[in-house]
Amino acid sequence: MIKHGMESISKAVHKLNGSQAPVIAFDQPLYAMAKLIQWSEPEKFGEDQFVLLLGALHIEMAAWKTLGDWLAGSGWTDALEHAGVASSGTADSFLKACHVKRTRQAHIVTLASLYVLRYRAYERYRENELDGVTVLDFQAWCDSRISECPQFAYWNSVFDFELTVLGLVRAIRTRNFDLYCRSLVQLAPWFFALDHTHYARWLPIHIRDMVSLHDRHASVASELEMGNFVVCKSARPFSAIAVDHAHEQANKVIKEAGGAVGLTGNEHALRRWMVAGPEIARMLNEFEAVSDIAHDKHHEQTKSYQSRFVKDVTTLIDSFEQFDNPFVTEHSDLVSLMSRVVVSGVTAKIVTDALDVGKKQYNQFVTERLCERTTSVHAVLKRNSLAPFSFPQVRKSSAHHVRLAAARNDSALFSRLYIASQCRDGDLDTFFAHEN
Repeated sequence: MIKHGMESISKAVHKLNGSQAPVIAFDQPLYAMAKLIQWSEPEKFGEDQFVLLLGALHIEMAAWKTLGDWLAGSGWTDALEHAGVASSGTADSFLKACHVKRTRQAHIVTLASLYVLRYRAYERYRENELDGVTVLDFQAWCDSRISECPQFAYWNSVFDFELTVLGLVRAIRTRNFDLYCRSLVQLAPWFFALDHTHYARWLPIHIRDMVSLHDRHASVASELEMGNFVVCKSARPFSAIAVDHAHEQANKVIKEAGGAVGLTGNEHALRRWMVAGPEIARMLNEFEAVSDIAHDKHHEQTKSYQSRFVKDVTTLIDSFEQFDNPFVTEHSDLVSLMSRVVVSGVTAKIVTDALDVGKKQYNQFVTERLCERTTSVHAVLKRNSLAPFSFPQVRKSSAHHVRLAAARNDSALFSRLYIASQCRDGDLDTFFAHEN
């Protein structure tokens, strides 16, 4: 199916613009298959004939899920719930990035809160320093605190991780291809460090394709650098979206106009839907464009939205300070915010080394599998298990389950017997005299 799609796209592109190499965007599983097709059949589908993009929307989703693994158990969701930013179930869904926009907004609020908390901690440090003692500048103070305090190092890594993902979002929104490539390079080590093997395996290949694009497809590279690696559906600033994001929105419009469910069994109905669906989507978009009032501002740049954002940041800062400002604490333990669960010293030490471990694996992957080609791309990637609060669950033996079931049955029997004794004026002393 992917080969057929590539052939069809190639014919369409060459019909409209014979000198252009087709550019196709895939999500990760399909991207992996498409790259295998390129490598196995270079004469027809080679990298000098097609440009394959790894969908930026799905990269962002995978990044938020990876950050969710890093934050799981840290008390972040409890802080969001306590601050009223999200309900308990919604806050837990942010760990899996079930809803991309809501997850992104939660991390934006968290990033702003951590930024304020870190500077408050620095101001407190400056006020407490004695006269005559050299006061470190902000960056030197952060570096010293990272080496001394695992709690500071952990939440500083969350801050940097969120900043990296939002840098990718900014690159897409502003059509900045150079920032897009730099953000991917900064993001890739986190996939290695936190064992997201699929994106750890294929994102470096996508980065290699983008960096070397000038050598294979200079005209396509110039177009991407002009911002044409994303889709602009409106003239509003900061509103460009990734190509796979535009695909998802087009699919939504087509499926809403009658739907595609149940059509695969009817060849004629499926053909009509495939031909008419895109045309219906085009007509709907033109109608919405004509009926919509022109806006010069971003759709989130409203007074109510900004007021809600400020309120969320303020309440989340208060929640962090009620639990324990992670940038002020002086103890040498890594502690969950609300449950106060203390992580072992060995695990706490790993926090400061997690990103370095990911960078080392990323550089090794690029060197061995892409540059020297001494190792297969499909070779096993070493798992690190670095998430500090992901405690291994103890598997309960079958004997334990048997004892638990017996206890439950005894409890139910006791309840029935007790009720029966009450109805029959039974003597409790006699009742408890018998063995249960």
